[in-house]
Amino acid sequence: MVRQLVSLAVSGVAAVALFVQPAAPAQPGASRIIDRTFVCAVKLRAGARIIEPSAWSGFRDPERNAQWKWLPYSDVGGRDLIAYIFMYADAPPPVPEIAASSLTRWLGVDAVPCKPSQARIPLGARGLEGGLASQLQYSAEYDCPSPTAVLVRLRAEFRTPVALRIQRLYQGRWFTTSTKAPVRQGAFAVATLTGKPLAYATVSESGKARLFTARSCVPD
Repeated sequence: MVRQLVSLAVSGVAAVALFVQPAAPAQPGASRIIDRTFVCAVKLRAGARIIEPSAWSGFRDPERNAQWKWLPYSDVGGRDLIAYIFMYADAPPPVPEIAASSLTRWLGVDAVPCKPSQARIPLGARGLEGGLASQLQYSAEYDCPSPTAVLVRLRAEFRTPVALRIQRLYQGRWFTTSTKAPVRQGAFAVATLTGKPLAYATVSESGKARLFTARSCVPD
């Protein structure tokens, strides 16, 4: 599954370039909020252009309820790549073992198909269908017919101010964040270049994730 590949990419083989690292409050450009828009090319594959939004809510360890088995997560990928964007949210203290031991990237954007854009699209679920994502990993995945390019807007709130710097890793495929600046609240929206909404997802340190998709999308 492509979502399993994402987990491998963010936990071990760090792929990337928009690297977020903690910054002293006085550092110029540091902020607790990142709000960026990208235009992402969607390749033709098997006769169709498809984007694949996905999400799941966090799940606590049944044997140690104070800790999390896995964190809330959302992404939107495609048939030709792992993900255009992925996002985990941190859980409240105590820090989950998964975050302390293996998670090395909290938020990422694929730097190959996705380029920064000055366009703006709303962050919201208007015109879409969906709701709270299941706690079962890989259970909420959709295929959405897509044009040749889509707009992807992400917004992430961090615990401490962060500054962005470009860093090429793993053949320069990704823009990512560091473990030292976990996401508290995050959201992304996907729309056509004319503004038609295709998907919207959120993640929260509370453990909840939500996913909404257009009516043209079908379960994967």
